[in-house]
Amino acid sequence: MLKSEHTPNVTKRITYIINYLTFDVFRYSSRGFYETDKFMFTLLMTLKIDINRGTVKFNEFQTLIKGGGNEMKFELEKRHLLQLWLE
Repeated sequence: MLKSEHTPNVTKRITYIINYLTFDVFRYSSRGFYETDKFMFTLLMTLKIDINRGTVKFNEFQTLIKGGGNEMKFELEKRHLLQLWLE
């Protein structure tokens, strides 16, 4: 709390403390990761923060993680079934 930015406004002060603690936890946690894991940790932590703030929707997060493959697979199966029916 001593290292975060100071302000007489209580709401801003709490925001500054939360932002500083988030960064400090990130810095401490990523210290022990290998270089390849640091990027993934940064991405997941950023997305979790954005989900909590409401800037990223949970279904968008799921699409990013899963790749949206199920929807494409369903469309391909539907087309294949249609072709079999027409034959």
